[in-house]
Amino acid sequence: MIAIMALVGALALLLNDVALAGGGRNMLPWSVGLLLASIVFWIWMRRDELADKREGAIEAAESAADEAEALAKRHVVTSAAPPATASSEPEDLTKIRGIAESYQLILNEAGIYTYADLAGQTVDDLRAIFGAADRSVPVRVETLPRQAEFAAKGDWDGLREYLATV
Repeated sequence: MIAIMALVGALALLLNDVALAGGGRNMLPWSVGLLLASIVFWIWMRRDELADKREGAIEAAESAADEAEALAKRHVVTSAAPPATASSEPEDLTKIRGIAESYQLILNEAGIYTYADLAGQTVDDLRAIFGAADRSVPVRVETLPRQAEFAAKGDWDGLREYLATV
């Protein structure tokens, strides 16, 4: 398209030179107008092509983001913790400050049934688990693994002292 515009420009200037050489009137305004019209036409023709490319890029980016998010959620939930063994009984995780029954259900779905399971999680893992369940993260999520360590040892006095400091 740029080649066509250059050709139109050259033709317009040639037309002007021929008209001036023959003693005719000045064709420069017409030449410049023709050149500007070709530029406007070229931009107008490109707008549809650019809009299609932009829409395609936006759709591809949204699709890739959705796939990445779904993959991340599946990976975090399935690899967060191994399920509890048959010999270990699920423990009442609601004894940990910040874990309500709804949060305990989410943790159980992620394979976290005991205080030891919870103590083995990182804060990032816990954020990802609650995020994958489309739930808000518990307040002071960063204290949950440490609280679970005390509970797993049965050190309820140590847990109370720890909670007094945070």
